[in-house]
Amino acid sequence: TGGLEGRRLPAGHVRDTERREQIEAVTALSDQIDMQPLPDGVKLISAAGRHKGMTVMLVLMGVVFTASTAFLFQQAAREGLMLYVMAFFFGLFGVPMLIGGLFTAGRSLESRVESGQVTMVRSWGGMRLWQRQSALSRADQLSLKDGGSINQGHKHTRYYHVICKGADGRELRLAEGIAGQEAAEALQNELIRMLRLP
Repeated sequence: TGGLEGRRLPAGHVRDTERREQIEAVTALSDQIDMQPLPDGVKLISAAGRHKGMTVMLVLMGVVFTASTAFLFQQAAREGLMLYVMAFFFGLFGVPMLIGGLFTAGRSLESRVESGQVTMVRSWGGMRLWQRQSALSRADQLSLKDGGSINQGHKHTRYYHVICKGADGRELRLAEGIAGQEAAEALQNELIRMLRLP
């Protein structure tokens, strides 16, 4: 055990490292989510166009697969059934990817939590699409949800959503597309603190 004790990091160093990581997480969060205090709550804005790399990659891949689908359909008219099958499978990937990329490019989310009431508004290109409401009174109603990941060269980025689960079991997003688990956890903890959730 003496050798193990000798390799243990000093408590001060561990505290400094944890504090530095917390500061980095909060900084990363503030670059992604606009958090505005309200008299009796908080407003969160997940603005459109925050993650250009992910959006561009989705759109480009969608365009490539969709264009390949169109080309294969043209070729299939001359060469037969097998190319129709290939075109169908290319379309299964390409069309949803293209639509998803375009939707991601313009989508935004605004959530207000006031007096224990959550109001979530989804917009696209500045146009309101829908609104949902739920109640939020306890910390255990908040959780993180995996929002997918993307690889750009050697860089791997995983995205998260902060979710509020209502009494009816329905999940509402409070914030979305947060790059990095540390930043998402920082938002979850900050909401619990600001809203004084038990």
